[in-house]
Amino acid sequence: MYSTERLSHTPTLVRVNGKPYPPVTQSRRQLIAEFERCERLLLTDPCPCPQSCLLNQYLDTGLDLAEAAGRHKLLSLQESWLRRTWVTLRNSA
Repeated sequence: MYSTERLSHTPTLVRVNGKPYPPVTQSRRQLIAEFERCERLLLTDPCPCPQSCLLNQYLDTGLDLAEAAGRHKLLSLQESWLRRTWVTLRNSA
Protein backbone atom coordinates (compact mmCIF):
# COMPACT_ATOMS: atom_id res chain seq x y z
CA MET A 1 0.00 0.00 0.00
CA TYR A 2 2.69 2.53 1.01
CA SER A 3 6.19 2.64 -0.44
CA THR A 4 9.00 5.12 -0.59
CA GLU A 5 11.84 5.70 -2.99
CA ARG A 6 14.72 8.13 -2.79
CA LEU A 7 16.46 9.80 -5.65
CA SER A 8 19.80 11.42 -4.91
CA HIS A 9 18.59 14.95 -5.67
CA THR A 10 15.03 14.85 -4.32
CA PRO A 11 13.32 14.31 -0.98
CA THR A 12 11.74 10.96 -0.23
CA LEU A 13 8.75 10.36 -2.49
CA VAL A 14 5.87 8.61 -0.79
CA ARG A 15 3.55 6.48 -2.86
CA VAL A 16 0.03 5.58 -1.79
CA ASN A 17 -1.53 2.75 -3.76
CA GLY A 18 1.20 3.21 -6.35
CA LYS A 19 0.45 6.90 -6.91
CA PRO A 20 2.98 9.56 -5.88
CA TYR A 21 1.97 11.67 -2.91
CA PRO A 22 3.63 15.07 -2.70
CA PRO A 23 6.23 15.42 0.04
CA VAL A 24 5.25 17.33 3.13
CA THR A 25 6.06 20.93 2.37
CA GLN A 26 7.13 23.55 4.87
CA SER A 27 3.69 25.16 4.69
CA ARG A 28 1.97 21.84 5.39
CA ARG A 29 4.32 21.24 8.31
CA GLN A 30 3.45 24.69 9.62
CA LEU A 31 -0.26 23.97 9.22
CA ILE A 32 0.07 20.69 11.14
CA ALA A 33 2.12 22.43 13.85
CA GLU A 34 -0.58 25.12 14.18
CA PHE A 35 -3.29 22.46 14.34
CA GLU A 36 -1.42 20.61 17.10
CA ARG A 37 -0.79 23.86 19.01
CA CYS A 38 -4.49 24.73 18.97
CA GLU A 39 -5.36 21.16 19.91
CA ARG A 40 -3.07 21.27 22.96
CA LEU A 41 -4.57 24.58 24.06
CA LEU A 42 -8.12 23.26 23.71
CA LEU A 43 -7.35 20.12 25.70
CA THR A 44 -5.31 21.74 28.47
CA ASP A 45 -7.06 25.09 28.95
CA PRO A 46 -8.81 25.07 32.34
CA CYS A 47 -11.41 27.56 31.07
CA PRO A 48 -14.69 25.72 30.40
CA CYS A 49 -15.45 27.96 27.41
CA PRO A 50 -12.52 28.34 24.96
CA GLN A 51 -12.11 31.59 23.07
CA SER A 52 -13.97 31.68 19.78
CA CYS A 53 -10.82 32.71 17.88
CA LEU A 54 -9.06 29.54 19.10
CA LEU A 55 -12.01 27.37 18.08
CA ASN A 56 -12.20 29.06 14.69
CA GLN A 57 -8.45 28.61 14.10
CA TYR A 58 -8.61 24.96 15.12
CA LEU A 59 -11.61 24.20 12.91
CA ASP A 60 -10.23 26.09 9.92
CA THR A 61 -6.86 24.37 10.18
CA GLY A 62 -8.39 20.91 10.60
CA LEU A 63 -10.67 21.44 7.63
CA ASP A 64 -7.77 22.74 5.52
CA LEU A 65 -5.76 19.59 6.30
CA ALA A 66 -8.74 17.35 5.52
CA GLU A 67 -9.42 19.19 2.28
CA ALA A 68 -5.79 18.85 1.18
CA ALA A 69 -5.90 15.10 1.82
CA GLY A 70 -9.13 14.84 -0.16
CA ARG A 71 -7.59 16.69 -3.13
CA HIS A 72 -4.95 13.95 -3.28
CA LYS A 73 -7.61 11.22 -3.04
CA LEU A 74 -6.37 10.16 0.41
CA LEU A 75 -9.80 9.49 1.84
CA SER A 76 -8.56 7.66 4.95
CA LEU A 77 -6.30 10.58 5.83
CA GLN A 78 -9.10 13.02 5.12
CA GLU A 79 -11.41 11.09 7.44
CA SER A 80 -8.66 10.93 10.05
CA TRP A 81 -8.26 14.73 10.14
CA LEU A 82 -12.04 15.20 10.40
CA ARG A 83 -12.40 12.56 13.12
CA ARG A 84 -9.48 13.97 15.10
CA THR A 85 -10.98 17.46 14.93
CA TRP A 86 -14.40 16.24 16.04
CA VAL A 87 -13.05 14.08 18.89
CA THR A 88 -10.90 16.93 20.21
CA LEU A 89 -13.83 19.33 20.18
CA ARG A 90 -16.01 16.76 21.94
CA ASN A 91 -13.34 16.07 24.57
CA SER A 92 -12.70 19.75 25.21
CA ALA A 93 -16.34 20.45 26.08
